[in-house]
Amino acid sequence: MLKISIIMPVFNVQGFIRECLDSILASSYPHLEVIGVNDCSPDQSGQILAEYAATDSRVRALRTPHNIGSGGARNLGLDSATGDYVWFVDSDDRVAPDAIDGIVAKLETYEADARPDVLVFDYQRLTETGDLLGSDLPGLLRDNEPPEAFNLSEWPAIARYTHTTWNRVVRRDFLVDLGLRFHAGWYQDVPWTYPLLLAAKHITLLNRPGYHYRQRRSGSVTRTSSDRHFEVLMQWERVWDTIEAPVDDPIRHAVFHRMLWHCMQVLGNDDRVMPVSRRSFFYRVANLFSTCLPGPSYVRPSGAEGTKHFLLQHRWYLGYLATRVLRRGYNRLRWGHPFGRSFRRGRLATFKSAMARVRGLFGAGGAAAPYYALQRRLSPKDKLVVFATEGYGRPSGACAAIDAQLAEMYPELRRVWLTTAPRPDDVSAKPGTAAALRALARAGHVITDFELDEFVVKRRDTTHVRVLSQTPIEAIGLDLLRLEGRGAEDVERLLARLDRWDFVVSPNRHASEIVDRAFQIRADTLEFGLPGRAIEPDDERRKRVREELGLAADARLLCHHPAARPPGMAAPEFDVVHVQRLLPGTTALAIGDGGVVRRADGDGVLVSQRLPATVDVADLYAAADIVVGDYRGALVDRAVAGLPVVLYLPDWAEFSATGRVTTDLTREGIGPVAHDRHLLDEHLRRMSERDYIFEVTDNLRHRFGDWRPGDPCDEVVRRVFGPSAKRPGPAPPTGPPSPPHRQTPPADVTSLTVHPARSPSDSDQSTAVN
Repeated sequence: MLKISIIMPVFNVQGFIRECLDSILASSYPHLEVIGVNDCSPDQSGQILAEYAATDSRVRALRTPHNIGSGGARNLGLDSATGDYVWFVDSDDRVAPDAIDGIVAKLETYEADARPDVLVFDYQRLTETGDLLGSDLPGLLRDNEPPEAFNLSEWPAIARYTHTTWNRVVRRDFLVDLGLRFHAGWYQDVPWTYPLLLAAKHITLLNRPGYHYRQRRSGSVTRTSSDRHFEVLMQWERVWDTIEAPVDDPIRHAVFHRMLWHCMQVLGNDDRVMPVSRRSFFYRVANLFSTCLPGPSYVRPSGAEGTKHFLLQHRWYLGYLATRVLRRGYNRLRWGHPFGRSFRRGRLATFKSAMARVRGLFGAGGAAAPYYALQRRLSPKDKLVVFATEGYGRPSGACAAIDAQLAEMYPELRRVWLTTAPRPDDVSAKPGTAAALRALARAGHVITDFELDEFVVKRRDTTHVRVLSQTPIEAIGLDLLRLEGRGAEDVERLLARLDRWDFVVSPNRHASEIVDRAFQIRADTLEFGLPGRAIEPDDERRKRVREELGLAADARLLCHHPAARPPGMAAPEFDVVHVQRLLPGTTALAIGDGGVVRRADGDGVLVSQRLPATVDVADLYAAADIVVGDYRGALVDRAVAGLPVVLYLPDWAEFSATGRVTTDLTREGIGPVAHDRHLLDEHLRRMSERDYIFEVTDNLRHRFGDWRPGDPCDEVVRRVFGPSAKRPGPAPPTGPPSPPHRQTPPADVTSLTVHPARSPSDSDQSTAVN
């Protein structure tokens, strides 16, 4: 049977690589090898790849000697492949269900000596909301149906289809004999795809989606503003160096039109070529137009593409700017967005979105909203730092630890807490008051562990720090919106809030994985650990909490704290009275919303009470002898601290099927697992014995513990406030690069150009998609 080799370069994809590998390994096809090439990734991607290689024999993990770029990583993977066909997959995308079986079935319809050199298939775009959008292949097939088997001369229209590596499988012997290698640099797919199509004698098409291309907000070339986008011109020049077809050949016409379309797409995308470099880029494309003109029979296309050809032919940059403005104005009037219908927002949706923002501004700020808007027009105060914890509650947790460290290291800074329960020595303001709005509007730094109100506007010259106060075990961010079926407007509102962040403080490795996928932010992730962990063994805190609750200092305390369930699901019953009878001398508390707890009095009657103002849920987690819970991150943080927990998961199968849990809690070693009440009773009896010891495993500590020993508070403060602090963002304009020297780099992997400071991804994953 056919063997398929899937080759995937791995670099800075810790939030996506698990989903990618799972989509591949879900196939039951036995003759499959997955070659992951760790290109010296600085995040956890390489370790995740190694985990899969250790547990699944179909996966092999390679590592480059130094960072060589995704092209060199693909070359290295190809050299190690043993399959009949190779498939180059990007590790932040995913393979469509049953795609591997469908590809193999198509290839096996041919005799062994008549199988195609290249099999091209359809793909779908995976949006931030989880929607799958179609490609341009159906439209291409409507215009011109291809034969069953063809080459580029027989069906030149294939040149107009997406020129990426991941939407085709290639016969390995053909590829090796051709000697085709990936070049270094951005847009490297271009000089690989077209020489491949030119040399292939037998190409066939599979008209079904086999790949889900993820449209990421950050971390990809297509969302990076840089002068390195000029490299697309060099890559197209390499394509023309390989074309031997005579003048006026249909191949020349097809490649010519595709080249101009692609280059003008790059120029027209605001996220790529910087404004200061657009004029130079336009004239460089115009040079390609004149030097690569296919022949006398060239006919200018109609519509918008024909207009671009006309402007390039006459080198009229001002005309290009004018048509760009007119086109965007037309799109905005018709579709509600300057880039047209792909955003699926009409004028009514645009109006509703604008009105929602206006209501958010004046609704949240109340009568003081105009005052807030006025304060934002004043210059920010660099020495003013604003803190707030979730719900504007009592200062505690990581934010309080950063506040204390800041007071010690930078006493000249003025620190203000937005809170309804201030500490005696704090400078504070009550949320919603003019003082609070003034502080938010003019603070040089804002540090919170929750999402501020929508009316808060991020100023360019200020720094916002978002602290993840606990491990994200439940789905968050874009993942949660996707599960709830939210629409594009909700996604845009969330992304607008996420874009306020400059730094995110990640408590552990698992959190960084989830942040990368669920937020897709442009902020820097500070991977030191959680400052002043809220849940740590502390005898003084233990004694204080018991005194506040009216318990004896040596009383045994058990807490139950279930996570909220999605609509249609109910939290499992927890019988407080039964537990207290089961464990004599134990006080059991069932923690509810809003700081309300249920407990049994001396007669076994349930009573509800509100926690004292000086005690919060984190205090209960730290002071309790045993905590029973399910899907809350605080439960994992307590286990990492070496404090006993019990996972009570009677609805594990149902809850995990919703996709709302970010890891398999039953396999992480967090604590004993009970799927019914009888097993829960057994665990509680055992844990209440004096000789019970909970041991933290190395795996639990590595994945969910701090990044390094010691309190990371000092490092967080130095990174945000120290002399080396710098807000993330695109590099300043440097002007266009000089025309590149058209020289093919050596094919040997060790001789490839090294880019130690390259972008997170240098593969052209979406240049033909947008």
